[in-house]
Amino acid sequence: MTKAQVANLSHHIDTVARHYDFLSLGDHCMRAASFPLQKSAAEKASATIPEHPLHRSLVSGIHTLYRNELNVRRGNHLFYTIDETTDSGMSITFHAIDVTHSFADPLLIQVTRSLLSMLGYEHRIRVNMIGDKDAKRRFSRELSDFFKRSTTTISEPIKAVSKSDVLAAYRALLATDDDIAYVSPVSIDHLNEKSRRNLREILDYLDISETPYEIDPRLTGDYAYHSGFVFTADVEHTAENNSPACTVFGGAYDDYAHLHHDQRHTCASVTLRFTTHVSKELPKPLLTNASIALAAIGFTPKLYSYRIMDTLLQAGLSVYHSPTSLSLSEQLRLATAHQARIILIAGTHEATRKEIIIRNVTHEKQQTIPLTKLISSLKSLVR
Repeated sequence: MTKAQVANLSHHIDTVARHYDFLSLGDHCMRAASFPLQKSAAEKASATIPEHPLHRSLVSGIHTLYRNELNVRRGNHLFYTIDETTDSGMSITFHAIDVTHSFADPLLIQVTRSLLSMLGYEHRIRVNMIGDKDAKRRFSRELSDFFKRSTTTISEPIKAVSKSDVLAAYRALLATDDDIAYVSPVSIDHLNEKSRRNLREILDYLDISETPYEIDPRLTGDYAYHSGFVFTADVEHTAENNSPACTVFGGAYDDYAHLHHDQRHTCASVTLRFTTHVSKELPKPLLTNASIALAAIGFTPKLYSYRIMDTLLQAGLSVYHSPTSLSLSEQLRLATAHQARIILIAGTHEATRKEIIIRNVTHEKQQTIPLTKLISSLKSLVR
């Protein structure tokens, strides 16, 4: 990429990131200085680092947290890092650490989708659930039985790997075109209740946000590093060379963080590697004098609020919000602190009906409208 393309892409990344409360690492370090201290866990052995560049970037967030001594701060760590910038492309990662997966996973999908949409990339999301440590143990037992039953039909190299590491053998099998790969077990059939609940929450978000998606039970990542939820985005190929303009991989890696750092961590990230970029203009703000805040009442409305955030972003509108808080009083305090003239409110009723409440603080009036009319209604309010 040229310097101009890198600068343009960096500007888009920062704009989308800040809209969803992800800051650059330096800015997040300044923000986290106000987080309350917590007792730090004892140091553990040095972590093994993935060889695959996407997987290496994915787990880099927890190492970045410790390297910058942010692990001693109790709070939600939302930040992004620029991992690589070369003539052949650019790699960035959004990190959500110590954020409950009920919010972290949907938020990472949303920031990915918003960035791709703003850059003009058509895409479709694919998701899968690997499950936690207990679910992976269940799946490993099923794979062991599978490889024993299929000993006459599996290639010798994969058979040899299966004797010491059935999960590695399974990944190798899925990478082949062998017919047996398509009848092999899938992790999504061996989840425990905790993992199934996490998957249901993510699918609820995808349905609420009307995201084009599919469940891909053979999307695995690397079992040595990944646990819980994994996802990717199939980005439309470029016309020039029929190769993807952007490669995406995201998901959770709690087990990795627990093994090498601290049992208290929840960790998820998404890495986007751009190989090409056509410089674009950011959307011009439709409103220049509107101070807008957003409050969601309840879990499902909070997931719905991410869709509202995207609607505002695509119109060039910034908004004050707390993407991981369910406390209505906290969200309203944020609105008051920033002297918001307009407060957007979403409850269960609004999330179900794809609506939004607009409260005009100055005139002490409010109305409920379809989400599709939000931007036009905001324009008429601040005329």
